[in-house]
Amino acid sequence: MSWKYYLLFSSLGLLILIPIALLQTAPGYMDAEYYYAMGLRIARDKSLLEPFIWNYLNGFSGLPQPAFTFWMPLPSLLAALSIAMTGLYSFTGAKISFMAVFVFVPPLTMKIAYDLTGEEKAAKLAGIVSLFPVFYSSFLGTTDSFGILMILGSVFFLLIRKEEGLWKYFFLGLIAGFIHLTRADGLLWFAVACFYILNRQESIVKAVFLLGAGYLCVMAPWFVRNWFVIGEIMPPGASRMLWLTEYNDLFTYEPDKLTLINWYEQGLNNIFRDLFEAFGTNIKTALIVQGQIILVPLIGIGIKKTWQDWGVRYAVFIWGLIFVVMTLVFPFAGSRGGLFHSGAALQPILWALAVVGMMDFIYWGVKQREWIRKQAELVLGLGLTIFLAGMTLFIVQNRVIGDDIYKPQWNQSYREHLGIGKELTRMGIDVESLIMINNPPGLYIATNRSSAVIPNGGVDTLIRSAEELGAEMLILEANHPDALDYLYSEPQKESKLEYLQTVSDAHYFKFFNAEE
Repeated sequence: MSWKYYLLFSSLGLLILIPIALLQTAPGYMDAEYYYAMGLRIARDKSLLEPFIWNYLNGFSGLPQPAFTFWMPLPSLLAALSIAMTGLYSFTGAKISFMAVFVFVPPLTMKIAYDLTGEEKAAKLAGIVSLFPVFYSSFLGTTDSFGILMILGSVFFLLIRKEEGLWKYFFLGLIAGFIHLTRADGLLWFAVACFYILNRQESIVKAVFLLGAGYLCVMAPWFVRNWFVIGEIMPPGASRMLWLTEYNDLFTYEPDKLTLINWYEQGLNNIFRDLFEAFGTNIKTALIVQGQIILVPLIGIGIKKTWQDWGVRYAVFIWGLIFVVMTLVFPFAGSRGGLFHSGAALQPILWALAVVGMMDFIYWGVKQREWIRKQAELVLGLGLTIFLAGMTLFIVQNRVIGDDIYKPQWNQSYREHLGIGKELTRMGIDVESLIMINNPPGLYIATNRSSAVIPNGGVDTLIRSAEELGAEMLILEANHPDALDYLYSEPQKESKLEYLQTVSDAHYFKFFNAEE
């Protein structure tokens, strides 16, 4: 297929993304705020240290602390590169590279569809489908991993279908390494590549060596950094995620209690309840978000049509593996966005398979119902485009714009933290004072202030953590630990804290042990 079509759809993708990104003048939520904050730190301060604490899983009790002991660094490195190249030390400077990344998603989707069908019209329709990513549309212009994963997953798929040459395994290793550098569960892709070699390659030793060499080219420097900075290749907090008994355990101040024994002692009823809830939520994510509702049956038809293709088989296998891990191994993180994030790596493949399914459905209609092929392709293709475009517009309206296009709700977190920063300045709170708050990365990007997350637990846990961390102020917002509901409802009745004021539904307290 002519390169002009790839260029055309890249340009169209950028034209559609730009208006959405222009409305997003802030990262929008904690993940993206963290990646932007650390990208800014790397570009501006040449630092791999976090000026805030957003969880306590790794047991660090002071600031600054080593960065990327939970989330992986590639999105922040991309943000830092973008800031350095543009010279714009702002969210605008950071997100330019993420917008540029999306430019490659439509052509890669088209390439996959063309390779699976050999038809230009299928590739073009796949390109159109990728232009309207519905639920992903709000996240491709901010500082997060979605676009990166879409590109890496697509390249991995194209490589795994490539039959000739041992060197493809080196590049598969590179891609698996970059996926791992983007998300911790990227290690699954390396495992799948090993399994692929065992099933397909005669020169197993050479292939595994090349795969490992490619993977370590990316990940070895990061493993060495972790070893020297935190004393382990993998941060200890990662293993503690296995033993959460509720999502808010992510913010426990006593991470050593997150053990297999503690997890088992909650009882099998609670364990299976959580697993079933995660399964239900993840099924909805698969059908509504990844399948975009209307694409689900078409994807199924496409998989059946191309099942003999090794790439398709392994794409389905990887998706199933991610689903199982995000349901059974990490049920809380998986159902709270983990599957949504990790599944992005397979989204272009799903889009291409949906088009394969539609083409096969049209072929069935021509053969069994005497449809006119060109007419059916036009009507169904146009109908699919209108549906996806309408859904994308609906999602953007609800998630990004909200009630006032001049004050998009996407930027609400930034506005709230900016207001908190102004209030702290008015109160004469020194910028070096440590604050306890719900969203430390959000406060940092808006005010440049250091903070620590409010730990899960009651007021005694809160006070103990404040004493050990040296926190001076507490800002209690509507989103807070359940055990602090009474404090939020009646802030003046807690004798262990000095209540100061309430502004915009946020209560301001001072810890009695804070230095005057």
